[in-house]
Amino acid sequence: MALFISIIAILGGIANARYELAIMLPEKDEDAINIFALGFIINCMLSLFFMLLAIGFNDYFTKLIDN
Repeated sequence: MALFISIIAILGGIANARYELAIMLPEKDEDAINIFALGFIINCMLSLFFMLLAIGFNDYFTKLIDN
């Protein structure tokens, strides 16, 4: 469980790219919406990539962690 949480914590920081902090910075609402949309798209694409990676290498990962 600790291994899973540590991997997710690292990948979660990469996937979100800390865009949740950048949403508050713009003066115009339109810029904040654009930053939100960019962060959402990047997050969805990276999540899809990691899901396909996990599905593709499922046997390798289970052998690697000896489970």
